Amino acid sequence: MPFVLAGSARRHLERLSAYLLALGALCGFTSLVLTHGFPGGTEPHRWGGLLEVPAVLLLVLEHLLITLTAGSWRRVLARRWFGHIVLGLLLFGGILVLAQLRGVLHLPIRPETLARAYVIGLQVYIGVTMVVAGASVNRGLAKVPLHPSAMAFLTFMMLIAVGSGLLMLPTMVPADSHLRGIDALFTATSAVCVTGLVVLDTGTAFTRLGQGVILLLIQLGGLGIMALAAFMGMLVGRRSVGLRERAVMRDILHVGALRQVTRVLRFIVVSTIAIELVGATVLYLAWPQRTGRLFDSVFHAVSAFCNAGFSTNADSLEGVFGQPVILITVLVLLVLGGLGFVVLADLWRRPPPRRRLAGECGKSLRPRVRLAVQTRMVLAITGGLLLVGWLGFLLLEWNGALAAMSWPEKLLRGLFMSATPRTAGFTATSAALWGPPTALMLLMLMMIGGAPGSTAGGIKVTTLGVMLAAVRSMVRGRANPVVFRREVSLQTIREATAVITVYIAALCLGTLLLLITERGSRQTVLVEVGAALGTGGLTLGLTPHLSMVGKCIIVVLMVVGRVGPITLALTVARRHPPPAVRYPEEKVMIG
Repeated sequence: MPFVLAGSARRHLERLSAYLLALGALCGFTSLVLTHGFPGGTEPHRWGGLLEVPAVLLLVLEHLLITLTAGSWRRVLARRWFGHIVLGLLLFGGILVLAQLRGVLHLPIRPETLARAYVIGLQVYIGVTMVVAGASVNRGLAKVPLHPSAMAFLTFMMLIAVGSGLLMLPTMVPADSHLRGIDALFTATSAVCVTGLVVLDTGTAFTRLGQGVILLLIQLGGLGIMALAAFMGMLVGRRSVGLRERAVMRDILHVGALRQVTRVLRFIVVSTIAIELVGATVLYLAWPQRTGRLFDSVFHAVSAFCNAGFSTNADSLEGVFGQPVILITVLVLLVLGGLGFVVLADLWRRPPPRRRLAGECGKSLRPRVRLAVQTRMVLAITGGLLLVGWLGFLLLEWNGALAAMSWPEKLLRGLFMSATPRTAGFTATSAALWGPPTALMLLMLMMIGGAPGSTAGGIKVTTLGVMLAAVRSMVRGRANPVVFRREVSLQTIREATAVITVYIAALCLGTLLLLITERGSRQTVLVEVGAALGTGGLTLGLTPHLSMVGKCIIVVLMVVGRVGPITLALTVARRHPPPAVRYPEEKVMIG
């Protein structure tokens, strides 16, 4: 029976359980890193196996403590229900292992296989409790008096640091190779920032375990580690998202009301899993028969939807001739990822219930669902950019990069190359065959990017739409821009102007620095900087030949492009109260 404790005693025990959870999760994480990061038989691998015992003991003790102090059986079942199931399975498995080792049971499984399965179960339990610990850390971070933009920036930095360390472990690369620290940092940053620029071939420079770490970094970077931690905390039975945590999530996820945060979190994670699962299934059925087809299908599905552009193929998707299903599936995934979760949630909204309206025969009609202005703007501009980029690429490369293909293949690859610069870094044609006009067009598409709240970078299509509306209103003599019969506020125009200005300044500064440090043409360097800043991932071949200073510059540009220059400025800037004095206006000539 759970104990009913006084308030002070309960708080002390909850604090003790939090310490036990943190210590057990730290021991468990260290154990997993040493066990899987070093070859079997080495000293670190043995230490990893030894650390599993104290880690599991601490985590089980914390689980029992938080369960006994729940106060009622209902809360016992509600708290950590997933942990209850895993712990019960581990207890049952441990009994089976002991019974077979002592000869009490004679199962049709070898004792070594059963013991190995039990060790895997222990590691799964450690992983589950690490999720719970991450959710608790997430709640603690939400209480830190920092701006949400600073919170997002810090989580990205922590994820990049952890990812760089994991990629430098011996088992992440083939036995006869070594990964330098700058290359690990570059790869982790490109994966977390879902850029797609690579200095090493992902398919050959990393083992399956290393590719799995890259895949995990892509998923966490695309979804956002705080959003994922909050959702997983709800999933494993932790309390619902707190008020302060909702406030932080609202600003990070661009949600209007606090009450919508939990619903949006569920939609983000569930829709991501569903879309990636469907995409991986289609890719698996269409992928050429070879070893590792399942992993490659999942890798490309996650990379496409998260707009990362990483591929286990050395030539990305150039060699997928005769497989239009693969190109179409990747195209659909990256477009859906570039639309953003806010737009997808708006499109998924169910229509209101039928209402009996006054009219002929008293018909029961269903009111029409009205899409938000942002959704309509994103869909209109995305469709327009796809069409313009498609026609432009076909016109510029019909007798160039597309010359050796049939006309149906030209149409499909032209459409693919119209979508991938704004979001992902996949390529379906050889970059060496692109002409200067094509490179400039792709650069502009990379700088525009996708929708806000998506995994794409760039200035965002809504920023472009607001500025186009402002120009149109100025030409027509209107006081305020109008978009879909709605006026755009002056504050929105200011923000759009600031975003474009800072992006152009960063593009110019990055190009200047790379021209100083690298040996490349102006066109090659400009596209490289645009790919990093817009997280577009397309390159003219400069990335593998970057110097150490050049790699550091690109790393900074990728972080700026993923987090956003305005968000980064808000992170380091001091918050000032609005001025109490206004100055007289003065006319300044423009243009």
